[in-house]
Amino acid sequence: MKTAFRRLVRFKTSEGKIKYGEAPSEGASVGDVIKTYNGTFPCELEPSDEQAVVGEILCPLASTPIFYGIGLNYKGHIAEAK
Repeated sequence: MKTAFRRLVRFKTSEGKIKYGEAPSEGASVGDVIKTYNGTFPCELEPSDEQAVVGEILCPLASTPIFYGIGLNYKGHIAEAK
C-alpha cells in the first residue's frame, strides 16, 4: 500500500541512517522524534510503526542530476543574446 503523506521530510537519524518521515504541523527540527516510512523514493513509501530522532534535515530528493528552470523573462534573454 502506498502512503499519502502531508508533510514529508527526508532526514538523517541520530544513528546516521537516511529516512523519510512525517513532519509535525509546525515542521521538523533536529532532535524531534517523528514517525518514519519504509522506502527510498517518495512515490514508493510504506507506513512504518517506527519513530526516529532527526539528526539532520536533508533535501527531499536524494539526487537531482538535472534541474531545468525556465523564467518568465526567457524571451528577453534570447533577445539580449543576439
